[in-house]
Amino acid sequence: MDDYNPRDIIDVFRAWIGNNGRKRASIADFAHYRRQHNQPLTMAEMRALQGIKADAERVRIVYQYDNLGRLQRMYERLA
Repeated sequence: MDDYNPRDIIDVFRAWIGNNGRKRASIADFAHYRRQHNQPLTMAEMRALQGIKADAERVRIVYQYDNLGRLQRMYERLA
């Protein structure tokens, strides 16, 4: 019996932000990193990440502009 919950990926995402010396990161950055390491996100994991609520998962959502002037949703890990 597999007891894997797709929402577990949120904890992995939070740890990845802090462990890679990043102050903040986007879901796209995380998905790219996972693809490069042959661990692509499943659709259920992607939906779980896109449904992150700020305080519930101990992250802060920050909106900033990228170098092309597009608004980007970034996440900061809270303690």
